[in-house]
Amino acid sequence: MNYIDVKAREAAAVNDTDEEAKRIRRQRLRSTAIALGLGFLVLLFYAATIVRMGGHQTAGEFAPQTQPEQTAPAAQPNGGTP
Repeated sequence: MNYIDVKAREAAAVNDTDEEAKRIRRQRLRSTAIALGLGFLVLLFYAATIVRMGGHQTAGEFAPQTQPEQTAPAAQPNGGTP
C-alpha cells in the first residue's frame, strides 16, 4: 500500500515558490543594474558631447569680421638678401 506524504509535498511546494521568488528577485536586480549602467553611459556621452562642443564658436561669432590693416611693412630677414 502506498502512502502519500502530504508534509513532504507541501515542503517541496514551498521550496519551489521560494526558489521562484529568489529567481525573480535576482532577475529584477540584474535588470535594475543594467538600466542604471545604461543611464550612466547616456549621461557620460551627453557630458562628453557638451565638453567637445564647448570649444567651438557660437552662432553669434560667425559674423564676418574685417581684417585689420597692416601699417608696418613685412619683416625682412636679418643679414639676408631681399
